[in-house]
Amino acid sequence: GEIVDDYVYGRGALDDKASAFGILEALETLLSHDWNPSYNFYFCFGQDEEIGGRNGAGVAAAMCREKDITFRTIFDEAGTISVGSVPGLENTPVALIGVAEKGYISVEVNFEQPGGHSSMPDTENAILSASAFITSLNEDPIFKPEFTEPLQGFMTHLAPEMSFGLKWAFGLRPLTNSLILSNYQGSSTGRALTTNTAVATMVGAGIKDNVVPSSSRVVCNTRILPGYSVDDIVNAYSQRAAEYGGTVQWYNDYGAGPTATSSFDGEDFLTLGQSIRATFPEALVSPYLTLGGTDSKNFDGLAKQTYRFLPIALTPEDLPRIHGINERLHVDAYRDLCRFYLDLFQRI
Repeated sequence: GEIVDDYVYGRGALDDKASAFGILEALETLLSHDWNPSYNFYFCFGQDEEIGGRNGAGVAAAMCREKDITFRTIFDEAGTISVGSVPGLENTPVALIGVAEKGYISVEVNFEQPGGHSSMPDTENAILSASAFITSLNEDPIFKPEFTEPLQGFMTHLAPEMSFGLKWAFGLRPLTNSLILSNYQGSSTGRALTTNTAVATMVGAGIKDNVVPSSSRVVCNTRILPGYSVDDIVNAYSQRAAEYGGTVQWYNDYGAGPTATSSFDGEDFLTLGQSIRATFPEALVSPYLTLGGTDSKNFDGLAKQTYRFLPIALTPEDLPRIHGINERLHVDAYRDLCRFYLDLFQRI
């Protein structure tokens, strides 16, 4: 990376080299002052988190299972300090702690129908079937919106700080559940928090411009809510695809179910919140559902609790920089990140 005008520019400045370096700097500082922790600390830095972590954290987790090593709590990155993104709290920073993580599955839907010469096309073909199937994903979603435990916790924690209208709506749950769910469907983030997303990501058919193909393929990706299994999702796709003459199989033989939901009123959640408030005193603290994938899912079942939090404040303008153009982190923000880990390691 490169430092320009007090910003560190470089791939991973936000996601997620800053956290890795901050953890190591905090650890090095504490050890240089003869730190003697009360518990054993294990640190895992994987190299393939963005593609599932099977050859990094997955290998480390397998070793822990082989050696019967378990943990009281696992801390990973994910939720950030959201500034200006939480409805009703646009002027208040909110530290979002991921207490559960959505699962991941991609399926391949194949359509087979007679093809032929383009000069005499039939009224039905494999491309039309694939198109109708894709359209149905938006017009009649396979999965219906619902509240999971992490989102219930999110609303319970933040409702007292919100504007009157939102405070009223959240306070009258479950009577207002349908109203809130309907409102959440108005944004991509809201839909991701309340549904098993279903979206076509790859489409293929045909190899020649004057031939109607006899087959087509659609790859769809779903991020799975807690409470569902990979098989639940595959079966739901199979039922929908059958309506259009399609068949379903796993894509790339990879899938991961959602993680268990960790307590958001236990000791280590509260300790994490104390370190957040010590470093970012203006921030509210709330449980949250992690939408993307983290390395910690590979350790699911090895710890009583898992919490996902990255101590960086992000505005809506910062989000496109992640994995994008001009990814950057202010040197003061990096200093706060290091201070947070120094505080957390000594509180645990």
